[in-house]
Amino acid sequence: PTPQGDGIVAAFEVERLGKVRNFAFTVDDLLGLVLRDYQIANKRSLRTVTYPLGHVQAFFGRTKLARGVVAEDIEDYVLPRRAEQAAEATIKVELAMLKRGFHLAVRLRRGLTLNDLPAFPVIGTDTLTVRHRFLRSDQVHQVMSYLHPDLADLVEFLFVTGWRFGEAAKLKWSNVEDDPIWIATPKSGHPRAIPIWG
Repeated sequence: PTPQGDGIVAAFEVERLGKVRNFAFTVDDLLGLVLRDYQIANKRSLRTVTYPLGHVQAFFGRTKLARGVVAEDIEDYVLPRRAEQAAEATIKVELAMLKRGFHLAVRLRRGLTLNDLPAFPVIGTDTLTVRHRFLRSDQVHQVMSYLHPDLADLVEFLFVTGWRFGEAAKLKWSNVEDDPIWIATPKSGHPRAIPIWG
């Protein structure tokens, strides 16, 4: 499920009715603020943000008041997610989205104050899954010996540059300027270049 709150309905009511506070701002509205923030900032990760928001929205529903969320509610969210064997990093992202919604609501004066923010549990980095066992150069070259020469060249390029397959697959001759190879829009959104010789 995707959050349906647009993050502005409650604020519109505050402006229209001249109220100082809107106590009917829901968790769904918080998630709507986060989604809207991603849309306004034109973030590349907009497509992937709906997944963690959907889990939070499914747990809290559409009517849970944001002011009513307490630390125990957050803990009650974490424990079943762990029981579902969700990765700790995934849970951390989901909580960060909810926390971001609270902060946006405060910053945009949507009827919440910093005193309304519940305590969020700290998920230590020691519990997060870390990638281990990268291949050494000799191991990569051993794998390359079994590949078609064109594919072996691509594997070596990816290994040496650290680029992702999708970045390399989009390369064109127009990306080559004298010595460096440029890629304009990697995952970070910032252009990168690598020098080439030979």
